[in-house]
Amino acid sequence: MKKLRQLFALVAALGTAAFMTGCGDDNDDNNNNNQPAPQVRQFNMTGGTFTTLTLTGGDTGTYTSTPAGAASSGTYTTQAAGNDPRIQTFTLTPTGGGAPTTITITYSPASATAGTFQEQGGPSGNFTQTVGQGPAPDNSGNPTQFAPASLVGRTYTFNVTGGAGSSVVTFDDGSTFRISEVGGGAPRSGTYSATLSSNTWTIVASEGGNNSTIVATFTADGSGTYSTTGAVNESGTFVAGGTQNPPGNTNGGSGTGNAPASLSGTTWILTIPAGAKYPGTFNVVFTPTQATLTDTSTGSSGGNPNYTYNPNGDTATLVFTHTGTDNDNYTLNFSSANAATVTGTQTDANDTQPIPAGGTFNRQ
Repeated sequence: MKKLRQLFALVAALGTAAFMTGCGDDNDDNNNNNQPAPQVRQFNMTGGTFTTLTLTGGDTGTYTSTPAGAASSGTYTTQAAGNDPRIQTFTLTPTGGGAPTTITITYSPASATAGTFQEQGGPSGNFTQTVGQGPAPDNSGNPTQFAPASLVGRTYTFNVTGGAGSSVVTFDDGSTFRISEVGGGAPRSGTYSATLSSNTWTIVASEGGNNSTIVATFTADGSGTYSTTGAVNESGTFVAGGTQNPPGNTNGGSGTGNAPASLSGTTWILTIPAGAKYPGTFNVVFTPTQATLTDTSTGSSGGNPNYTYNPNGDTATLVFTHTGTDNDNYTLNFSSANAATVTGTQTDANDTQPIPAGGTFNRQ
């Protein structure tokens, strides 16, 4: 995956506050009780589909909204409450048909009338509540729940420490994700499992048969720090939001082409044919700056060289720098985003020799 880039960590929350209203006796001995008025909550929203959302009722009821295009109305239900009443999730079903919308609101720790929202599979933003209010602010000094109760439908941008790159990760459902590199490259996909403990999601992500464990800790609403181990070893920060690259490849801004914009977080099979200085077939796992080569026939290490990679349309150069003067200088000619032929040279302290025809480079 990649800088998590892989995914890499992250998160939707379920929950609802119980809003209490009372009934009073009318004291006229006619056995009638005054019925409480329906609860009304109105939210003004920025950054999402809705500009206003008004809920009338308790756990179920009716809603009206003013999206960017035209007003809509219908019914809503509240999903089962989670551990944190400051996180509430509603499913809105429009009158007359149409796809329901699920939206999760999260009140800020110090406010009963403001916070953030996330539309499942859609945008996120901020809200202020102009009618009614949520749970009382948390002034207890206890840790505040920042991490959402679910990752489904959420998108995060992961930024590797030191500016080594960024990735956008979208958790499409409970087991699959997409990831693309900021600056270019078609989205890739993989599978994941995740567990939540307090404000930390631990995510085991698999892409191309390689597993990485991402530990993402939320330190505020929608943001935090992460680290990864396994196929990718890195750390950095993450923030909610981001846009996946469109299908098809871009090569980091120099135009369109088959060459991926980055190799970080990916795994390839490199085949150097017989007759080369160092022939063999190698499984190659790329991090932002280093590659790990393993001989597929013997399982022995082929080294952990630093590398540079420069794409340009359908071609790219890939240079492995080993110890001393040893290096491999490859030219990759991509017929698709996942396959290339390899030409170039291999150099050690003795001499430099060309690679015979037949070299290949295939994504796993």
